[in-house]
Amino acid sequence: MFFPGLMSFLIKATLVLGSALVVRGFFRERIPASIRFWLIFGAIAVLPLLAAMPAFDSVPRGDHGLRGQGIADSAQLLDEGFIFSSSQLRQKSSGAILVPEALARSVESVWILVALALMGKTLFVRATSSRALSRLEPCGDCEWLEAFERARVHHGIECRVRLYSYASRSPFVTGPLGRSIVVPIADGIWTRERREAVMLHEVGHIKRNDILLMALVELIAATVWCIPFVPFLLKALVEDREEACDAFAITGGVRPSDYASLLLDLASTGPAPSLPGAQGIVDGKRLGRRIGSIISGGEALMTGGKLPAILLGLLVMASAAVPSVFAVSGPNPGTVITLRYITEAGTLMTGSFDTRSLPTGIPLDGLWRVSMAFGEVPNPQTGKKYLHTGIDLSDEKAGDRVKATMAGIVVDAGFSQARGNYVVIGAGETTTCFYHLDTIRVAKDDRVEKGAVIGTVGSSGTSTGPHLHYEIRIRQTAVDPAAIWKARDSF
Repeated sequence: MFFPGLMSFLIKATLVLGSALVVRGFFRERIPASIRFWLIFGAIAVLPLLAAMPAFDSVPRGDHGLRGQGIADSAQLLDEGFIFSSSQLRQKSSGAILVPEALARSVESVWILVALALMGKTLFVRATSSRALSRLEPCGDCEWLEAFERARVHHGIECRVRLYSYASRSPFVTGPLGRSIVVPIADGIWTRERREAVMLHEVGHIKRNDILLMALVELIAATVWCIPFVPFLLKALVEDREEACDAFAITGGVRPSDYASLLLDLASTGPAPSLPGAQGIVDGKRLGRRIGSIISGGEALMTGGKLPAILLGLLVMASAAVPSVFAVSGPNPGTVITLRYITEAGTLMTGSFDTRSLPTGIPLDGLWRVSMAFGEVPNPQTGKKYLHTGIDLSDEKAGDRVKATMAGIVVDAGFSQARGNYVVIGAGETTTCFYHLDTIRVAKDDRVEKGAVIGTVGSSGTSTGPHLHYEIRIRQTAVDPAAIWKARDSF
């Protein structure tokens, strides 16, 4: 289940995209349209990076705040002589917003389906543009071909570009790679100067690779379809793209007043036939600001800079500080972790265990340390090596409360010569064992909840001092509790 990661990604994306939109609006009159375009494009293009960026935490995952050291297993705690409190091992997700598993799965499913549908639509439109072009006739109008050739030389375009004729009111760029120009069947408004002006604009789209860039933007934006202002970002990109190509026409020698008149004439004729994936010179919307920019001298008279790129970089870095504040309540099916374990035959091995069967609670409060690790250790009385099936926790004194580390049934409670006073709690295939207690506060067949007090630390049975021997068994196989504490933030 990736719901927490999805929520973290969407929060980061909202921060970056929203801030980029605000920056664009603030600097709209101060920077060229091409710079504004790359600011928004960059904000969208970094979304895959945000998806891969881990959420910031004050303590790295798997570290648990133990004086900056990670817990590899109980042996490492013993070797390094740590003394710490149980509060340092509490899950950092305890302050998260818990979402029911069924709701989380529904959100994931809806997000995936809508994102795939939008991506499919984008790919379908790009694919069908080839079929649409195959039904058109190559352009044979010499005046359009001459206007295109002059624009191609002006822009320094080397790639192959095809020209087609179509019943549209103005030329537009289309095709899977954006290297086809469809020109209108000649009529009275298309003088030589206007043909050259509009070709400078359209070839500018090819030089900028706008068709491919917009297809990439739409594919990435499909992953954040649920952010309300994403449509405004896409519209802003279209506006800045057109204004950037307007600047190509102005710097190519077209008089701003003539070019503005051309756009007004095209806009006044109403919607025109188009093809899938086409990018026309004018859509008639928000034309006033665009005309104003052209009359004032266009992009050539504006000053650009590195500020938008620097701001975008700062926004991306700031998004790393956004923590994941969502967590899914309930088990996470299918998650497994690798643990050391001791078989019933007395062999130390490593294997995978389903996290749903692992108790994650801490049996002691207050300050304590690992006095004997899990696995192969020397016997404190004989000095000979043997396999220790649990972990010994000690605070050097008796009487501290011992708590259940999972909810379950007390399957056994009593006294034996080796274990001393002991309690065994079972839940499904999992049992937790607490040995060498001073007192027992539960009885066999009692139902206990996680965190309930079941006894106190003692030194009963075969013991060299006050401590708690704590075991976790999965189907009678003993596993290392410290390794579970280390890994539990991942499940």
